[in-house]
Amino acid sequence: MENDRHRKRDVWLIGDLVVDTRIRSVNRKGKPVELPRLSYDFLLALAEAAPAALSIDELMTRVWKGVVVSPATVAKRAELLRQALDDDPANPDYIALVRGHGYRLLMLPRKQPEAGSVKRRLPVLVTVLVAMILFAAWWAWSSTKSQAIKQRSVAVLPFTDLSEKQNQDWFADGLAEEILNALVRVPDLQVAARTTSFRYRDSDKSVQEIGSELGVAYVLEGSVRSTPNRMRVTVQLIRTEDGFHVWSENYDREPAEIISIQEDLASNIAGVLQTSMDPEALMSMARIGTDSVPAYREYLMGLQRRLSPDGSEAERERFKESYEHFERARTIDPNFFSAHFAAAEFWKSQLSTNALSSGLTSLRPEDILFRYQQRMMAARRNARSEEDRLLVLANLAEIDLRLNEALGLYEQYLSERPNDDINRYAAIYTAVRAGQVERGRALIQPWLDRGLNDYEAATLFASSGYLVMDPEQASEHLVRALQKWPNDPSLLYQAQRTF
Repeated sequence: MENDRHRKRDVWLIGDLVVDTRIRSVNRKGKPVELPRLSYDFLLALAEAAPAALSIDELMTRVWKGVVVSPATVAKRAELLRQALDDDPANPDYIALVRGHGYRLLMLPRKQPEAGSVKRRLPVLVTVLVAMILFAAWWAWSSTKSQAIKQRSVAVLPFTDLSEKQNQDWFADGLAEEILNALVRVPDLQVAARTTSFRYRDSDKSVQEIGSELGVAYVLEGSVRSTPNRMRVTVQLIRTEDGFHVWSENYDREPAEIISIQEDLASNIAGVLQTSMDPEALMSMARIGTDSVPAYREYLMGLQRRLSPDGSEAERERFKESYEHFERARTIDPNFFSAHFAAAEFWKSQLSTNALSSGLTSLRPEDILFRYQQRMMAARRNARSEEDRLLVLANLAEIDLRLNEALGLYEQYLSERPNDDINRYAAIYTAVRAGQVERGRALIQPWLDRGLNDYEAATLFASSGYLVMDPEQASEHLVRALQKWPNDPSLLYQAQRTF
């Protein structure tokens, strides 16, 4: 390790630890943690190297400068540091042993904002998770020589509610979906759709089995535990090939602390991710779009309640409840793009004659249309990015039956967000209605390219391939998909359309 006089003086946050390099102190929750010099240097060396591991030799060089020590001495120092931090080696929160190599820090350190800086006010939990997930995925991907598209693929599984009263499912589901929605905005990251990944709720299948079925290289899973005074979120990114935990993080916060560190943390991580996304692009991707915690809470509740309407009366009622939450969110914060857009989508579903969620209002079609356009225009005024604006304009043109214009707008949008499968499907359907079958065929090609190892791509192709592809080609692809997933209800349902 370099001498202290050569190191930039910073205050680092490592989970609930505050490490002040200016005065060589460590505090946890306002109380000092007494560390001898070697233990402090050991911790700081791991922090400076995170998320990479340090080998035994590297630790010898950095911590015991110019002194010859044995590997047993390094192991003993790691043991002493763990004892000082109350870190259980069997289930560590801070320091992990990398067998045959050395040690690494489990939590990615972040710089504490300087005193006097502007207070960060955006709801940050999703942003923090997304930014750190992207960092961990980048780190894992950069260490492999494979350049296959599959290596940049992830499924976000539904988070588990571990709260004592089991009444935080809205937070667990809403948080997982919002992370998924943010990751979809990354152009070179393939993300399994919610309807696909959330069907593994309560599944006893292994991560390897899930990865094989979905055709993804990584799975993100997590849990939430919430009380009136504390909120704990645990997430881990797992490589599906071998079940290796690439990255994990624990967040233990007071509920009010959800509003604090988003911009600072995202910009720090953006520096590491500059090979794939520049800082401005990362901030745009991760931005939630509101600085109101009550509005964000209502929005997450809305996401959870609209998850999987199956046509039953109970599910239809939940879908209606989701709209009421979105309405409250956009009322609390009139600048909240996502709440406006989600509320508009409810009214769009009521204009459909075949949607499972239609028929939930007795309003006349012209009154439904007015409510849809009113909310979509509010979304347009509060668009967070050019991509958001294009998506709104495409929806408005589609509802007005300006189909060629809508198709062009969808194509522009998808050129920037190619992995948004939901709106790719909407674009294909718009192409069919506009009589632009060739353009529809071009839009469906990415699903063909992803192949039959990708369940999501196979089911999406089955739901629309018969509309734009040669009938024989569409049938052949569906037969091959059914051979791989013979009892899948979605594929069986689409078979009666294709054959």
